[in-house]
Amino acid sequence: MIIYTKYFSGFTKENDQHNVSSDQFKRIMNIVFVEGILQGTLLTDLSGNLDPKQLVREMFMLSGDKVTLQG
Repeated sequence: MIIYTKYFSGFTKENDQHNVSSDQFKRIMNIVFVEGILQGTLLTDLSGNLDPKQLVREMFMLSGDKVTLQG
């Protein structure tokens, strides 16, 4: 099951990618890539095994922004 790819697809459609720092956006893209290729092994290292919504909140926090997500 590709949960991060599905979630981030909707997330990027509803939210401007500039709401997170470039480092965190790269992190999103790396997670999607790893999930698609490995579907598991390295994904935990990148995602911290958080559910997608919690992971995005962490990314906003690390980007120094207040979290206001749609959906």
